[in-house]
Amino acid sequence: MESYGLNLPEVQRLYLEEGLSLSALAKRYSLTPGIIRHRLLKMGTNLRPSFKIDRTDFGLTKEFLEKEYLENRKPYKQIAEEVGCAESTVWYKLKQYQIATPTKSEIMTGKKFSLEHRDALSKGQRASKHKNVGENNINWRGGVATANLLARRTPEYISWRKMVLRHKGTICSNCGASLVERCPCCGRSTDKHVHHIQEFADNPTLRDSLDNAIVLCESCHRELHKK
Repeated sequence: MESYGLNLPEVQRLYLEEGLSLSALAKRYSLTPGIIRHRLLKMGTNLRPSFKIDRTDFGLTKEFLEKEYLENRKPYKQIAEEVGCAESTVWYKLKQYQIATPTKSEIMTGKKFSLEHRDALSKGQRASKHKNVGENNINWRGGVATANLLARRTPEYISWRKMVLRHKGTICSNCGASLVERCPCCGRSTDKHVHHIQEFADNPTLRDSLDNAIVLCESCHRELHKK
């Protein structure tokens, strides 16, 4: 492994004990943060979270957190409000001092739920057990959705959709937005949605009618189906 002239134990000390960031270390040794990060990981260093955190202590010593968090069982939010910092700062300090945080099951232990809440949990578990699909789903309508989906996959329907896009696919029929321009950032073209004026499921004879189709942008199509 190429060392780039680094004194790796010293780099690790500066990172862990002095609290220097990857960017600060990279600037010191005229390297990129990525190289510093890679070398620290190779040494088995536990890296700090990548998001920016206020390094002010706020009195969050190891003894203080052990008493308030472990003994008094105060949540992040309460501790943060009492000392005047963000919840993420409390979380960071707990990780820094290697104070174990409870698992979800441990958090739930001892909590009391109402009969209504417990009944709702039971129903949810039963629904999950039966996968909530097909006839077991409360929205089941006799397989209509499956038939409609198969109809949309036929070669005839696909050809018809392409024809609609060729004739009407330059602007959104609702908001007038251009559907031919590409995003200046990623280069992707705007998504084009073919919409049936008379619903596809309820009007089989109008499914391939050019007059029954309009082209919409994704946003307008989504809003239209919310109504």
